[in-house]
Amino acid sequence: QDTLERPHSHEMRYLCVLVATLAGASAQTTAAAPAAPPDAVAAPKPTPVPTPVPTPEPTPEPTPAPIVPARGQCEALQTLFEKTRGASWQNNTGWMTTHVSCCKWHGITCDAEGFITKIELPFNKLAGVLPDDIGGLARLENLQLDHNSISGTLPRAWDSLAALEYVFLGGTFISGTIPPEYGSLKRMVNWDLGVTSISGTLPESVIGKGGLHYVNVALTQVSGTIPHKFFQNPLDYVNFGRTSLSGTISDAIGKLDQLDHFYMEHTAVSGTLPDSIKGARRLYDLDLEGARLSGTLPPELGEMTRLDYVHFGKCVGISGTIPQTIAGLTRVDYIDLESTKAYHPQPAPLPIGLLERMRDLVSCELTKATTDALEWNTNHFYCAADVHETFASYPAACVPLQYQICAADYWIAQLAGAAVGTLLVLGLLVFCAKKARDNYIRKRSKLLNEVTSTSATVLSDLSDRKAGAPVVIVDGKSMGLAKATDSSDPRHCDE
Repeated sequence: QDTLERPHSHEMRYLCVLVATLAGASAQTTAAAPAAPPDAVAAPKPTPVPTPVPTPEPTPEPTPAPIVPARGQCEALQTLFEKTRGASWQNNTGWMTTHVSCCKWHGITCDAEGFITKIELPFNKLAGVLPDDIGGLARLENLQLDHNSISGTLPRAWDSLAALEYVFLGGTFISGTIPPEYGSLKRMVNWDLGVTSISGTLPESVIGKGGLHYVNVALTQVSGTIPHKFFQNPLDYVNFGRTSLSGTISDAIGKLDQLDHFYMEHTAVSGTLPDSIKGARRLYDLDLEGARLSGTLPPELGEMTRLDYVHFGKCVGISGTIPQTIAGLTRVDYIDLESTKAYHPQPAPLPIGLLERMRDLVSCELTKATTDALEWNTNHFYCAADVHETFASYPAACVPLQYQICAADYWIAQLAGAAVGTLLVLGLLVFCAKKARDNYIRKRSKLLNEVTSTSATVLSDLSDRKAGAPVVIVDGKSMGLAKATDSSDPRHCDE
């Protein structure tokens, strides 16, 4: 600062600027790499060698700690074992073994806290009665004891199984009634008591509680009216077939959009088939054979496009015309209207589109109460009509069914029957001939054995004769005699 304030300071200012400029240029020259001469070849850069990355060793998963059964869990299983003859089970691996946790016994599942959640012992040859002790398994969710020789009644003590969701006792000898106390099982979604000796009515507190998906009491002795609230469950499978249940099919069935199987064949269910059934659009099997239904078939039936099996056979109360809308059943394989009064209007034919899609058709009662069974199979019709009946007597509505094929099929069937009969006769003759030959060979072998045995005996006795005892052969058997004193006596034999 003092220098710049002196005289001629502007020359000094220029000198400082020049020095700074030269210093900056020198620094840049020094930092820059020297340029290679024009004829010089650049040395190749070395290829960098990648550094190998070590593969991390998998961390071993920790061994889960063994589940320790909660108090009282194993004791309930021990009672089940004793009450159902566990020693004779088909599979009782681990059961009653002190060094194996009962959570590891065959068919048993426990949660992380040691509480039993599943007992799965179907088809396992259990025989005996169901113990009350199972009612103490507070977290039991799934009980599968179906298809065993279990008898007795349903224990009332099971009403404390608050976590129970699935019960499979079908195919057993369980009897008695369903305890109304089971209405406290709020989480229940599956009841399978089919093919048992269960009787009595269906308690509304049990099957009308609103959470059931699967109900099967088919082939049991249950009776009474189906509770109206039953159809308020989110049902997907219902089987009341071949029971004494009565009542009507509620309009609420139309709200069961998850229902896929509905069986009420040979029951006392009456009334009409509600139009609202079209709401059950997922319905696959509909079996009401022999029920006491009446009225006409609703046209809305044709809107249930997932239907594959439809059985109204022997529902003698069904009448009226067969709705043309059934042509919309694009997936149907079987329709049965046998012994109903449903008919098809003349001269309109049955929907050809329907017939082309069907594999099995038993659709009768077109004009009369008696049935002419039609069956669609391998892309053509067979009929059960008498071959001597003139085809002209069939109604015009049946023209597209091509009854003329039935006659040819009849004679083909007759020829096939004759051929089968001939084959059976030939087979019988061959069988008889083989049996006769085997019998001959058996007798021949027996005779040869007897001859061989007798020859050996004779040779043996002749050998003994050298010791002094004469031999007499009587009916193939040798008999030793006292030594003859009179060799001239023909009653005595010599060698």
